[in-house]
Amino acid sequence: MPLTHEEFRQVGAVVANWKKPLLLTHERSDGDALGSMIAMRSIFQSLGAKPKAVTFEPPQPGYAFMLQDEPLLVLGRDIRLDDFDDVDGVLILDTCTYGQLSPAADWLRSTRVQKIALDHHVTRDDLADVYIVDEEASAACAIVYDWAVACRQELDSTAVRSLFVGIATDTGWFRFSNCNAHALEIAADLVRRGVSPESVYRHLYETDPVERLRLVGVALNAMEIHCDERLALLPISQEMFRQAGATSDQTEGIVNEPFKIESVQTSVLLADAGDGVIKCSFRSKGAVDVAELAGRFGGGGHRKAAGARISGTLDEVKAKVLAQLAT
Repeated sequence: MPLTHEEFRQVGAVVANWKKPLLLTHERSDGDALGSMIAMRSIFQSLGAKPKAVTFEPPQPGYAFMLQDEPLLVLGRDIRLDDFDDVDGVLILDTCTYGQLSPAADWLRSTRVQKIALDHHVTRDDLADVYIVDEEASAACAIVYDWAVACRQELDSTAVRSLFVGIATDTGWFRFSNCNAHALEIAADLVRRGVSPESVYRHLYETDPVERLRLVGVALNAMEIHCDERLALLPISQEMFRQAGATSDQTEGIVNEPFKIESVQTSVLLADAGDGVIKCSFRSKGAVDVAELAGRFGGGGHRKAAGARISGTLDEVKAKVLAQLAT
């Protein structure tokens, strides 16, 4: 259920005392994860705090326009786990599962620092002291927006743009079923505050390198159709990445391409980056609960959009996933 203004204000009073907060989000951060992190960083800075906003890998190039004013810290490159020792609070954004926070999972389990999780996904571990969770929210950024409004927190231009990015990307540019009236109301307000949807769209979807488009072609050429054309499988091997000249962080959105086929109800992308773990993206038109499916493999997400990381070879993981979906 949506949180009340009073609930938001109670949490706001807690974090207002944090002077050195740590902000974390899930691996392979998407627009909503990055948007909520950047917006909360701006909010904390406006409160006089010195937040550490940390990702587990460099953001994808398409999100570079969001980081022109101030980059995020990348764990292992710009900051170490030892550098977390002086933080006085942790805000976890857009996830509630250790599996999506694996580089910092052991530290999170051991630290006694207060932890707050802000999320809109169904899958949840016992990883925080306080939860700001609204499963009906279109995006984590929608919850951040509601929090800011409830606490009468001013949003600067960076926060406004970042929140718009998160909502726009997590709703598939306002076309997915999670795009409710409130999401459109928030988007309208953010536009009134100065966001240019045309500029954001161009940065997100019209700046791909040629290798990314080649990867889309390679992936679609290798697409497998199963279960009476209800299931599409997109296995991307290391050789396919090399063939396209692309990297594993350029797969975002490809999993949605098979839904242009009317009969396809479920789409699965399996990406082999060569580290012994296959990154799996699950999407559904609604008939299959892919959050439940991802949960069987230690992942999570929404009923229609979820993910997991499964150890094994590409063929082994493909067989496991097919076995689960064929039942």
